[in-house]
Amino acid sequence: MVVIGYSGSARNDKKDKAGLLKKLKGHTNYFDSFMVFGEDEEDIPINYFPLKGLGHDCSVSLLDNGEIVASVSEERFNRKKHSLTIDEKVLMPKQSLKYCMEKARKQKGDIDYICYYLDMSEEVFEKKIQILSALLPEKICARVIRANVLSYEREFCREKAYEQLASFSEFECDRSRVRYIPHHLAHAASAFYSSGFEESGILTLDGCGEKDSSVFALGKKNNIDSLEEASIPTSLGILYMVITVFLGFKPLNDEYKVMGLASYGNPKTYEKAFDNLITMNDDGNYETKVLLREDLREYLKELFGSPREYDGAITQREMDIASSLQKRLEDCVLYKLECLKNSYAFENLCLSGGVALNCQLNGKIAKSKLFKSIFVFPASGDDGCSLGAAQYFYHHFLEKRQEYKRLKTVYLGPEYTEEKIKTTLAKYERWITFEKTANIEDKTAQMLAEQKIVGWFQGRMEFGPRALGNRSILGDPRNPEMKDIINIKVKRRETFRPFAPAVTYESARNYFGMDDLDESAFMLFTVPVRAEIRKIIPSVTHCDGTARIQTVKREDNERFWRLLSSFGGLTGVPVLLNTSFNVKEEPVVCTPDDAVKCFLNTQIDILVIGDYMIKKLPNEEERHGETSDKGRHPGYLKLKGSDVITD
Repeated sequence: MVVIGYSGSARNDKKDKAGLLKKLKGHTNYFDSFMVFGEDEEDIPINYFPLKGLGHDCSVSLLDNGEIVASVSEERFNRKKHSLTIDEKVLMPKQSLKYCMEKARKQKGDIDYICYYLDMSEEVFEKKIQILSALLPEKICARVIRANVLSYEREFCREKAYEQLASFSEFECDRSRVRYIPHHLAHAASAFYSSGFEESGILTLDGCGEKDSSVFALGKKNNIDSLEEASIPTSLGILYMVITVFLGFKPLNDEYKVMGLASYGNPKTYEKAFDNLITMNDDGNYETKVLLREDLREYLKELFGSPREYDGAITQREMDIASSLQKRLEDCVLYKLECLKNSYAFENLCLSGGVALNCQLNGKIAKSKLFKSIFVFPASGDDGCSLGAAQYFYHHFLEKRQEYKRLKTVYLGPEYTEEKIKTTLAKYERWITFEKTANIEDKTAQMLAEQKIVGWFQGRMEFGPRALGNRSILGDPRNPEMKDIINIKVKRRETFRPFAPAVTYESARNYFGMDDLDESAFMLFTVPVRAEIRKIIPSVTHCDGTARIQTVKREDNERFWRLLSSFGGLTGVPVLLNTSFNVKEEPVVCTPDDAVKCFLNTQIDILVIGDYMIKKLPNEEERHGETSDKGRHPGYLKLKGSDVITD
């Protein structure tokens, strides 16, 4: 049986120019533009839970008799982060569907069911409207309700969802074979059915689905039973997003930056302010009703002062706000989990939803020792809901689950043949040299030990936001300057953000405090770097002495494990600095062509694709210190022109 899951929702209205994220329109910060009503009828601030806040990070997954054949996010093909265009119209996962079908060698007639990651039924939508109508200030209530109704009728009702499916898939699919899966149950399914647990508690946390921002469920064998939910206006995810834009960062994109910034601050400074924003109750529940305040913008300015400009300096104030926010998030979730465990007596925990990508939170949960074992789904954002929707239908509705196997790989995206790699490299012979190299791991390890920055491109692409050794930029973590070198030469990102280490599974405990975890295969937990080790791997040790680690087993990624082991043999340290293979504001590279372009437009020293080692020609190396007005390598304009054939 073949089941496809997909996520995403297109903005089809040609009059919709404002989109999900409005242009700044003369404002000096994201906050003052993001938190106001726009000219378009549907364009309302995110704190009022507009349906237009849904639809980002579209993806497709395919199950064949319950086995995951492929999962991929559309952004990797269309090269638009989160699949949002310049005017923030959402793009549907047409290329992702094409890839999944080709990988599975299936035709349209082979598909048994198609599962969508939302179930915006009339009943559910009416409940959302009832909640908003009862709580919104009278002055703005009619505008907010109208915006939700318009979005519902144009994009999110079942009829429109089906029309969008038919349009982007070109399937003539019997409507009886289309299933609509509640958003948070799709999140829950992605974690539980990938965990290997026969029984587990499941907590989902994000901004908002149809009307809920969090669900607690119990998973047992085939079934997932939803027991508790947090509905609007309570949402830790939306509040985190609002503070993200207050701090001058982009919503739906930069929340992880706030998490990284938090380690530099004092969580006590704005503790009382967050007492006013997030109320914790004795029963473990929390509330963020403050989000529906008509004067929320002014109220936040009273609490924190003026919002940071989008290109403004980051001061201790921003660090303290981020730290206080992060601490409040951790306190809320930990207390909620304590109460849930007391009520339902479960030993294992599954986590999913966008908030579950907060690795500091996950590390605190592991450290609490509340649970025997924890599994966090590696694509916990809405991209992962394509897989969760398919899994929920297959395992829960059809009761097909017979084995309890933990997800061992997220390498579920495209891979490329040697012929394709050679053809791509040949197009760039004016700028590069390349050679097929025996023992490529050993040669690459030597380059890394010589302080080279390496672009590492291997096998199938990762599913989810983390680079886990197949689409990675690598460096020597022993060099205290390597973090800044990669930031300046390649990533062009904020200097406060930490880089993550990858380490062989066998050596992880020698370098990191792993008492609370067996492994961290998907880079989703922050753990302490051992005190005596911090000076040995300074470029992957954050200011608070922690690291967001990836542990690598030989059976999970043999080539990357061999590279780590070879580097360890040369240096005595089987650890590498591992960051995603992309530059600021661009998705992770997908194709060999993407990789070569990124290589030539940055100061990456060596590119490795499969068994091929690629170097820049001398005239390209001489220009390493130069940049264009946009901060790109001078070759960028040439590579965008007719000199290079594009696929």
